[in-house]
Amino acid sequence: MRTHHPDVNSSPDAATKTAEINAAYRILSDPDQRARYDAEHFGPRRDPIPRAVLGATKLVLYDLMEHKPKHHHVLWSTDGIWGAISNHFADCRTRGCLVLLKIDPASREQIYQHSDPGPVLKIHPEKGEFALLKPWLDHCHRLEDGVPLS
Repeated sequence: MRTHHPDVNSSPDAATKTAEINAAYRILSDPDQRARYDAEHFGPRRDPIPRAVLGATKLVLYDLMEHKPKHHHVLWSTDGIWGAISNHFADCRTRGCLVLLKIDPASREQIYQHSDPGPVLKIHPEKGEFALLKPWLDHCHRLEDGVPLS
């Protein structure tokens, strides 16, 4: 900054350059102005919570993947980080379903998505809502199979 200041730099555009630097600093140092600038110049921000692919042996963040797995082509494992809840997804394991999970850190709500795009289910596990998974997954599979819904 000092090298561009008109008191130090005799260049005819030194004052303009200093004003640009000061304006940039004001934007970067104010979170609201920075968010507006980023939205105007870089488009809307992506969701800060990426979705994880269920069934993988390790944590796989779907939204950060260059080559995303396709629905009906996911190789499920009962080992690894999803082993404790894999029993809820037995049909998905057989069918190779792409099931995505996002956990909201503030509310601890779990948001499941069957395929991408696909139906979404939000649950609160601490309220015992895991029981909602089976009927929702059955519904998703009936839709895929073209079975009339009752």
